[in-house]
Amino acid sequence: MALKQANTLAPSNVSATGFALADARHIGGHKVVASLTALYALQDWQLLNPGETDTTLALGQQWYVKGIGFYRLTNWANRKTSSGWIKEVDPNNIDTTLFQIVSALPTSGINKNRIYLVASANRDPNGKNIYAEYIYTGDTSATYDATKWEKIGEYTPTVDLSPYMKLEQKGVANGVATLDANGKVTDGQLWDATSENHGLMSEEDKKILDTINDELYAGKYSDVCMFDDIFTPLIGDVKILQQSLSGSVVNYDIVYLTTKNMFVASYEGKYYNNWAHREETFGASNTPVEGKLYLKKAGQISVAGSIVSPTLYTGDSKGLYPLANQNDIQVMSNEEIDALFA
Repeated sequence: MALKQANTLAPSNVSATGFALADARHIGGHKVVASLTALYALQDWQLLNPGETDTTLALGQQWYVKGIGFYRLTNWANRKTSSGWIKEVDPNNIDTTLFQIVSALPTSGINKNRIYLVASANRDPNGKNIYAEYIYTGDTSATYDATKWEKIGEYTPTVDLSPYMKLEQKGVANGVATLDANGKVTDGQLWDATSENHGLMSEEDKKILDTINDELYAGKYSDVCMFDDIFTPLIGDVKILQQSLSGSVVNYDIVYLTTKNMFVASYEGKYYNNWAHREETFGASNTPVEGKLYLKKAGQISVAGSIVSPTLYTGDSKGLYPLANQNDIQVMSNEEIDALFA
């Protein structure tokens, strides 16, 4: 042992055969080396008490590498290499050297303490997750083995957006129509009917058409009044005929009651003699008007599947009388007509 300075003792032999001046458990101070090379070159007596056989007692000690940071011994057998030490991460100073962006995975000079980032073909279209992460699990001192690269992360799209509509296709020409709160196509995306083109009818036009249809059905705009089959219903309560349909919007049929010699409206099995426009169409008090034409829309069918032709009637205050039945009309050719005047 040599006296280096008046207040400092230092071993004269700092080689592998040297020895510590005192039990390491009784020494305080700052353990520091100038580089990682110096860290890996530390002698065993600097890491473990001489004569100590339990090497696990050396694990966990920290040394500061100048300009790099603290390193902790984690593996005694690998104390002379980087695999025996772990760098302590400063929570206030993240070591960004852990990640290394490369254009391709390296085949030499691989650092097993690095995560290599390679551009991914499956990158996020929003500009995120554009790299795949790899670590090398092989032995860097042996021959390079490409199969030892382990992919630890990569963005993978999980949703197929091909069947979905793009927002710019919403409610535009050659795009996709949108629906309102009731699941209907909005009015602004529909076209109106015109005299030249078919289309959709406005609410006001629909009301007008409904009114016209009702009046047409009642015969207001025709000299020929249409009604259903002539029959004699069984009516137990005559008051039913005095009820009114004029205030209700319903679809009803016009029938002729032979027992009462009058037209009535039929609705849900009941009969009414009061409805709008009856006097203009079917006569005062719903009785036939002399000289007016009435068309029975369908006759009573006695044989299933047979077709009964409509019959045209005239009438007066006493009843209806058929003028002509289509089945009775005979068709003559032009030659036959000419023969009548020969």
